[in-house]
Amino acid sequence: MSSDVDQQQVGTALALVLFKVGQHCFGVEAASVRGSGGVPGDGVLPVESLLTLPGSTDDRRQSLTIKGDRQDYAISVAAPVELGTIPAEAIHPLPVAITARCRLPGLRALAVADHSLILLVDLHRLLQTSPKADLHQDGKP
Repeated sequence: MSSDVDQQQVGTALALVLFKVGQHCFGVEAASVRGSGGVPGDGVLPVESLLTLPGSTDDRRQSLTIKGDRQDYAISVAAPVELGTIPAEAIHPLPVAITARCRLPGLRALAVADHSLILLVDLHRLLQTSPKADLHQDGKP
């Protein structure tokens, strides 16, 4: 994912933290991420579990700290994690009919950039409502 954006586009672009689950690229609004770090500790919630997707076979993991309303949440994602920007016109909200039938929790929109599809998810909202997240506040089971 390229993070090159003309200065005049910065006001109409969304900064994203990008990571992969299997062959799919996911994006989270960068403003909802407090930080990323090295190898996650024991008990850190894998993003695959939160998104109800099959677990990753990749041993290279990285932790992300997602801002919460009352506390932060630590999750693990497959490395590498990238910071990128997507022009606003490349973001397409999900139609209501698809949102109602979607089985991928937290999916809010799709973006097309560099001939790739990016699934935009709201991990902040998902973590606030997921019973799995209750056990993983601040990365502590």
